[in-house]
Amino acid sequence: MTRATKSHVEAEKFRKIWIEKLAEQARQSGKPRQGNAWEGFDAYRELEATDPEWLARPSTYSYSWPFFLLTNKLSREVRCYKPYATSVVADNQCFSDGIEALTAAETKLKNVRTQESTVKRQVDKTLRRCRLAVKKVRRSLEKERDSYWQDVLFAPPKERMKWSVYFDDQKQVRRIPPEELAEWEKIFNRARYPGKLVKQRDLDRRFQVRVALILRFYLPAAIGISLRTISRLTVLTYICGKLRNEGPDRLYLQPRVPTGGITVGSVDQKLRTAGIH
Repeated sequence: MTRATKSHVEAEKFRKIWIEKLAEQARQSGKPRQGNAWEGFDAYRELEATDPEWLARPSTYSYSWPFFLLTNKLSREVRCYKPYATSVVADNQCFSDGIEALTAAETKLKNVRTQESTVKRQVDKTLRRCRLAVKKVRRSLEKERDSYWQDVLFAPPKERMKWSVYFDDQKQVRRIPPEELAEWEKIFNRARYPGKLVKQRDLDRRFQVRVALILRFYLPAAIGISLRTISRLTVLTYICGKLRNEGPDRLYLQPRVPTGGITVGSVDQKLRTAGIH
């Protein structure tokens, strides 16, 4: 299976779960309200009232092109998120450990006082070259750390490997994203979410804001879709991407473990803080 085919399969799995979740709510028509983690009862009825069936409620056997594009983009955000779902703190600490070790080595080399001898000049010169080499590596690692989250969350690693490359001023390899992807990324230019992730919750805030902006692009307020339903569909995106365990009123990082819980209300508040309407 090729990489492209694998991405296609993942998107199809995402779409299938999305359709099934909406179909479950369709079957509740005329029945008493039933609660769930993504407030599906209310989300479905708002979608039904505004009649964007061509987007959010296609049949299992055929669906519209806009729905296909929407779910492709949501699935892509899931693929970017998933490898780092629990690793933000560990990844940051790993960079810190490496930079700390290189800094210590650089300091130690700088502070070496060699014995006066016929080889002192030669040894000092070698130590200086080593210190400068360590300094260069340390700065390179710092630069990699500073751009790490922006780079890895922009596209999955296998996707980036197919991009064209160039060498920057420091002779480092840089990859050039496809023009279409770079153009699409502009919808997030004014998004208010952390660029440099520190805590795990920063990743979720970023994910939620980006998913909401994608949903809002295809389901604008002008057709009657409320921000609350955008929040509901953002939670549904977690479910369809299998990023969280679904509880009766929230999503859990681990079954029956209260930490890391996500609710529609908490997402809604984050989106409002981010300036999404």
